[in-house]
Amino acid sequence: MARYALVIGIAEYLSPSLPRLPKTINDAEAIAQLLEQYGDFQSVQRLPQRWNKDKNGYEIGTQKVTGAEIGQQLRTFLLEQAAHNEALIYFSGHGFITSDHLGQQKGYLATSDSQIEVAGNQIVEQKYGIPLDSLNKLIRDSQLSSLVVLLDCCHGGYFLERQLVEQTLTAFSSQKDYCLITACRGFERAGVIKSEEYSIFTGAVVKGLAAENTGSSRRISSDRLFDFISNELKGSVQEPIRMGWGRSITLVSYPIGSQAPDSTPKSDQPAINNSFSISDNSVTNFAGTGAINYKEAPNQIRSITINSSSLPSPSLNQLSNQQRCQSLRNSLSESLELLEEFEQQERLTSDPKLRRNAKVEQERLRQQIASYEQEINNLGC
Repeated sequence: MARYALVIGIAEYLSPSLPRLPKTINDAEAIAQLLEQYGDFQSVQRLPQRWNKDKNGYEIGTQKVTGAEIGQQLRTFLLEQAAHNEALIYFSGHGFITSDHLGQQKGYLATSDSQIEVAGNQIVEQKYGIPLDSLNKLIRDSQLSSLVVLLDCCHGGYFLERQLVEQTLTAFSSQKDYCLITACRGFERAGVIKSEEYSIFTGAVVKGLAAENTGSSRRISSDRLFDFISNELKGSVQEPIRMGWGRSITLVSYPIGSQAPDSTPKSDQPAINNSFSISDNSVTNFAGTGAINYKEAPNQIRSITINSSSLPSPSLNQLSNQQRCQSLRNSLSESLELLEEFEQQERLTSDPKLRRNAKVEQERLRQQIASYEQEINNLGC
């Protein structure tokens, strides 16, 4: 049975109510690489995508993606490309809810051109988003052998509620061999679990799909992945949910003896060369540079070449400062993202308790941001 995957990561939005999501690029690319390397997929299609001539392949792009483009891609993927085969869809981006005058709610996946009309503290109208009820119908109309959908809609000011998702995406509780795993939860943001490279949910997915999480079968199924995600996010406000029917579906598999994948998108720049020497099985001071050659998997070192005639490499203190600066920049960036989200929460929620909590978190984050900026300045980053 052939397998096909569609990986969507939307970072750019036109609406001022939908802030930019820089982590979706790393999120989606990490998932795409894992599926390509270990998922046995005939095709892993990215949206948006761009050609990387250095890697001679496609990667997740930063360009905007319209509702019309995503709608057409989903129809082609579900009704044509993956028909009678196994399919997987991953989505990283904003999700939001509209409420009409009768109190009825509808859930949407945001597109780059989504337009939102807010009345009071509620979204009352939208254009160009992907309706969950229409996606549900499309899935019901498709003729698939199996389907896995991973939704990471935990970023930004609008969230999809658990109850709404369960009521809308009913295909996952009635179709054979279907599984939905999503980061949906209430209108809150947890700062408990942090990831420098990925969003909270996708960071857990990447870890859950790693070789360390395999059993004796060397495979990771949808059930095993969800168990890992639930345990990883335990204690945070973020509550992943699973809906499924039929057998547990294999997502990735590893050959015997393989190492964990390095699925983070990496640059092609050479690794930093450190000063060392080797004699009598010990390491001592040595002014030289080392070139590490990689073969097969990127984390499997096959040989180390040492050139002793080059200039001295950076001192340990210099390297330590560089690492500290990078860590501070990552923490600062994440704190700024959180601050923006809590500011949106204060504007949009009508719950007095949530508004108070949002103000408290904003003040805490502003102090944290000031501390990071001061330390960055002191280190001369």
